[in-house]
Amino acid sequence: MDSKKVLIEDAVNNMILAKNVITKGGTIIYVKGHLLSDGDIDRLKNNFIEYIYVYEQIDANPFDVEDGYDFEEECKKSVAERAEFKEFVKNYNNCIDEIKDSFKGVMKGKDLVVSDLYSSATNILSEVRCKSDVVNY
Repeated sequence: MDSKKVLIEDAVNNMILAKNVITKGGTIIYVKGHLLSDGDIDRLKNNFIEYIYVYEQIDANPFDVEDGYDFEEECKKSVAERAEFKEFVKNYNNCIDEIKDSFKGVMKGKDLVVSDLYSSATNILSEVRCKSDVVNY
């Protein structure tokens, strides 16, 4: 199916997205194949989305967009490619390594410094709260 770029002011109910819609902050609002409603269009406007890509055939079935198209997998790929997500994964892995090292130290008779573990875990949790789409992955 062919797609076209449409200004958000010209978007109408029942258009089918031909590409993911992503905010300037990098959050995925809607995935390719999503069937737009009036509420969706209002949400796009509220997120300052200027245009979208839609399939030209307005009466197309959103489930027939592409054979084998996996919406969830597309979201995962989109999130995984973002610099913010890569930074989150790096910080998360560092936190896990710190926790493992702390427990290995305890097994060798060292004291467990709970405040250090708490600080690491709190930093990761705050990133998840600030960047909620990292949990989509």
